[in-house]
Amino acid sequence: MENVPLVKFVRTQKLAGYLMLQGFKFLRDDIDRNNPNYKIYIFKTKMGLKQQ
Repeated sequence: MENVPLVKFVRTQKLAGYLMLQGFKFLRDDIDRNNPNYKIYIFKTKMGLKQQ
């Protein structure tokens, strides 16, 4: 069985909303250190990430 990450990092608010609809749990947001104009939204799921 291949290792599946349990945490997902996304940079857009639109994708963050989509992941919430798909059942991902929102953990927190943070400032992107490479580009402070963007936030990083961090999600978690117990089952791992499904490839979409």
